[in-house]
Amino acid sequence: MKRVIRFNLIILFCFVFFIIGSEAHAKTLKQMKNELAAMKEKYNNNQSSKKMTESQIADVKSDISSINSQIDSINQEISNLNNDIEKRNQDIAKMKEEINSIMHYYQVSSSESFYLEYVFNASDFTDFIYRMAISEQLSEYREKTINEYNDLIKKNREKVSEIAAKKTSLKSLESDLSKKRDKLDAELTGIETAGMSIKDEIADLEKTVNLYQNTYKCSDNEQISTCINRKNNSYGSGSSSSSSRPSNGINVPSSSGFFLPISSWTNIYPFKHHDNGMDLSTPEGQAVHPIADGVVIDIWYRYSCGGNMVWISHNVNGRKYTSAYFHLKSINVSVDQQVSHNTVIGSSGGAKRGTSTNTYDGCTTGPHLHLQVATGHYERYIRWSDGTYHISYSSWNSSSINPANLIF
Repeated sequence: MKRVIRFNLIILFCFVFFIIGSEAHAKTLKQMKNELAAMKEKYNNNQSSKKMTESQIADVKSDISSINSQIDSINQEISNLNNDIEKRNQDIAKMKEEINSIMHYYQVSSSESFYLEYVFNASDFTDFIYRMAISEQLSEYREKTINEYNDLIKKNREKVSEIAAKKTSLKSLESDLSKKRDKLDAELTGIETAGMSIKDEIADLEKTVNLYQNTYKCSDNEQISTCINRKNNSYGSGSSSSSSRPSNGINVPSSSGFFLPISSWTNIYPFKHHDNGMDLSTPEGQAVHPIADGVVIDIWYRYSCGGNMVWISHNVNGRKYTSAYFHLKSINVSVDQQVSHNTVIGSSGGAKRGTSTNTYDGCTTGPHLHLQVATGHYERYIRWSDGTYHISYSSWNSSSINPANLIF
């Protein structure tokens, strides 16, 4: 039976290598260098877009500041006009009182009692005539001034309405500019995020190019697969049911740039529930490593189907992946931790539930490591009842690919 299984696995992997003809296998070092140069140019364009957007944001902020200064000036002008209107209304009321007093004097002077007052107080009739003329002139002057003040008040009120309309227009313009600034801020955030991602990809590509150029001594026009096979022929192709590229000190990446997660196993089985998973039979307690450098993005503890699980995001050869390691007996890392392919993220488990080492994981019948890989990166956003945030398993699982195509 074991011979049949081993033979079938050999046929499977040979078939995989035959049909894949993958881009990574056919790629030359020169092509990878060209990709690196293109990625650097993309980063430079990203930084140019960043500077342009920052300049646009600065211009919009300057325009908003100028508008706010104009609005402050308009508010002060409206306040001054209203104060002037109030003062002139008070002056008009005072002058009306004076006119009433003059008119009262004039009316009294026309009565018979005035003549009695004149007899006792006026020096002569000429003085009387003079006083009457002065009273009439003062009344006319006050009336003229009141009319002038009323005209000025009318003009001031019209000006208040005019500049208030201008203020409303400026407020609308300020609102539009604020929306434009918010949009530019969002664009800048996206540009900066993209820039960091591109920068990470450049670092990964540089590391890969240096590996193939300096460690493997690949020539520019040599296919990467040929170069790696020449270097690794002492370890075999890794396409049998047992490990031929041990991870203890001498583990080297596959032609795709990925590493083996454990040092040895007895058998490899397709995952029974998902076509793209891989089960590696191995005793409990084996050191488990990431298949590439990356960041721990999520950890699930003591899950009823999968046990202890770790998810790690990677950037390999300019592409994004997220790998997961299920049925771990122990976990040695934490969320957001940077890890390398040499980091021990935990130990293998997977014993049948009901044993002393597994009282919670019901989706296993024997010690093994379940490895699963999906394309893309994933964020934690699902909030569990315990207040923790996790990635969407269904979203990640729907983008799964066969890990055998990466690590062998």
